[in-house]
Amino acid sequence: MILYNLNHIASKNWDLPTRALIASLFFLFGAVILNAQAPHCHTDEMLGNHLDQKSIKEEIALYEEQLSNTSPTRDEGIVHTIPVVVHIIHAGESIGNGPNLSQTKILEQLDILNDDFNQLNADQNLIPAEFAGLAANVEIEFCLARTTPDGNATNGITRSEYGSISSINFIESNIKPQTQWDPTRYMNLWIVRMPDPSILGYAYLPSPTFLHTHLDGVVLSHLKVGNQNSTTRGRTLVHEVGHYLGLPHLWGFTENDCDEDDFISDTPAVRTPYYGCPSYPQFTCGTSDMFMNYMDYVDDNCMHMFTEGQKTVMRSIINNQRKSLISNTDTACSTTVSTNNSPELNELVKIYPNPCQDDLTISTPDNHTIQSITVYDSSGRVLDFQVIPHKDSSSTYYLDTNAYQDGMHVLKIETRTGESYAKRFVKLTN
Repeated sequence: MILYNLNHIASKNWDLPTRALIASLFFLFGAVILNAQAPHCHTDEMLGNHLDQKSIKEEIALYEEQLSNTSPTRDEGIVHTIPVVVHIIHAGESIGNGPNLSQTKILEQLDILNDDFNQLNADQNLIPAEFAGLAANVEIEFCLARTTPDGNATNGITRSEYGSISSINFIESNIKPQTQWDPTRYMNLWIVRMPDPSILGYAYLPSPTFLHTHLDGVVLSHLKVGNQNSTTRGRTLVHEVGHYLGLPHLWGFTENDCDEDDFISDTPAVRTPYYGCPSYPQFTCGTSDMFMNYMDYVDDNCMHMFTEGQKTVMRSIINNQRKSLISNTDTACSTTVSTNNSPELNELVKIYPNPCQDDLTISTPDNHTIQSITVYDSSGRVLDFQVIPHKDSSSTYYLDTNAYQDGMHVLKIETRTGESYAKRFVKLTN
């Protein structure tokens, strides 16, 4: 049941973030039940389950008032960092087996999440030319929290034994309220063995019904974490975090209707989700479909992009509804920095002089040109993030350290061939 006319939204002279966020609300209340046999995101069903549990008219009115006063953010170039707590839910398996994933696997998944949100994915060259100019660097990073809600040190990962999970309702009614950390300070991510293998993950949109409640967060199948095979490359989490930050599916609220979409102007209307790895181009609503977008259902090896419009929506959310995530410094990133390269390659990466006073020279193996560098201080706070343009990329880079305070730092190097290296260096002024 839709309680508000969607044409009324289109007729309003609201800015893009406002229209997209209202669209997200209708995505919540106009949820569609998907084919249970096809592997899919379960967000639509979970939102639809709450239709009869809230005073919808009152919530729409309140949400509309809030959105009408929302202005576009002016923080382009600022990388916002979201602290993440990963709740691993297992049935007694040893670490590294079944859903009780290793820390290495979790870090691998965070690497993928950060690459895709910061347009560092090595496969972005596969975006068709007609959409390449719309691809966006969202400028949001995710890191493991270093402090618990009680103020104790943590690596950002918890492990809880629950036995067999019989239903999604058990996750919602038992696991979440018993394990969740303060959702105003952390993005909670639960990794579970799904009771239905066709469910890959789900997340609630940041609407008043769910925002900062015990339901708030992302649930992910353990089978979709990190690089599993050629079609599973850790992008289910990218998709679900898109929902967490306000993005609907590309087809909007109702499948098979070209008059409805996600209310984001640079994502073309599409009639239905795509599965597998379609050939390009595809047409369902008169224009070429952007099935390679992270908010569709294609296999991971065929997902490559967010758009500038989607970036605008997500950054509006992070500066409004989820602003508390980036304003609590006590949950800042863990100093653990992941690497997905071999020890042999890591030894070939050189940084010098170390300690350094001015420039730090970074040298990587031949054919492993540098794509980006991130500098962390000793507490895990991001000090610097630089993307190296293609025309300037090489295997040697000179990092100006004059703006950094004296002391130990961690340097994370990403290459265009997908390797990631972490190195420590010391900055000394004298």
